[in-house]
Amino acid sequence: METTSKHLADPRNLVGMAARHVADGEMVIARQKELIEKLRSEGGNVSEALEILQAFLRSQQVFVAYHSALQRDLSEADPVLDVGIAAQ
Repeated sequence: METTSKHLADPRNLVGMAARHVADGEMVIARQKELIEKLRSEGGNVSEALEILQAFLRSQQVFVAYHSALQRDLSEADPVLDVGIAAQ
């Protein structure tokens, strides 16, 4: 458990984790949009699927904002580290 705590204590690891959450969110949103289009093409009711998509989009906004804040905070704390984070 201590290794995990040390791993998460490194801000670069948090930025990487946040970046993965953003990427995962993008995939979930894309799949939901595909599902909506499939339902529409089959004449199905898409209202619930659209509500779920809106929830995913709201969550994605949080993920993106958190990732951006982590990057900004880390670059302000240590501009040297910022160079390595920009690639993530």
